[in-house]
Amino acid sequence: MSRDSGSTFGGFVLAVLIGAGAGALLYYVLDEEARTAAEYGAGVFGIVLLTYLITSRLTGTRPAPGTGGRITELPRRPETFALTETEQWLGRARNAAQRLQAHRESAAADGTLGAALADAASHARTASEQLTRRVAAVTVIDAATSGGEDSRELRGEQMRLEREAAALPEGGAVRRAKEASARAVGERAASRERMEELRTVLVATVETLTLRLEAAAEHGGMLLSLRAADDAAATALDLTPLTTELEAVQAGLEELEALTQRLLTDS
Repeated sequence: MSRDSGSTFGGFVLAVLIGAGAGALLYYVLDEEARTAAEYGAGVFGIVLLTYLITSRLTGTRPAPGTGGRITELPRRPETFALTETEQWLGRARNAAQRLQAHRESAAADGTLGAALADAASHARTASEQLTRRVAAVTVIDAATSGGEDSRELRGEQMRLEREAAALPEGGAVRRAKEASARAVGERAASRERMEELRTVLVATVETLTLRLEAAAEHGGMLLSLRAADDAAATALDLTPLTTELEAVQAGLEELEALTQRLLTDS
């Protein structure tokens, strides 16, 4: 017998027992007619069985083997959580840094190229570490702002309070309270706006610098391929694309640091 069949049979037996008990109670204790007691017992049987089956379907419970038909909770599958968009970008940045490190190891014996890739790997590792902190900051902002009004909703609330205050007589206690509430909501809106701006900048920077790191890793791989094929044996390798990407990464991190400090100071 399958587990589902066992579940249905157990529910049927349980409904029969409860229905028969209800009918017997009416017949022997309350002196109801046999037909009335039978109809009542049948109705109770139907309700109990239907309730059992619906509950079993909705909650995922089944009578476990060896429990005598008692309902027990089946083991639930562990929940899986998808990575956030910023965490996905961070993973790509780390992969790019690891690829540059592998390029560095492959070119260790090559003087000029080896030095360039060693510098690139060091810059990429530092950038990856800084991006990790940026993603952590985004997570903190998301946690702080979740479940509350955004800046537009707060500004709307502020405007409503200001209109209500303006409609009241000047100098009154109610008007002063409304004006104080409007100022408080305005301060909350300003703080939320700064947090939203910082989050936007952080996410955009993580994306941009990750793409820069991936481009640097691709340039490093191309340089290794050219050296291995001796395509550049007669002339020096052009390291400009690699250094350009790394300089852009460094400039982006410095700009982000300055902007972050300004936003935090303003708050």
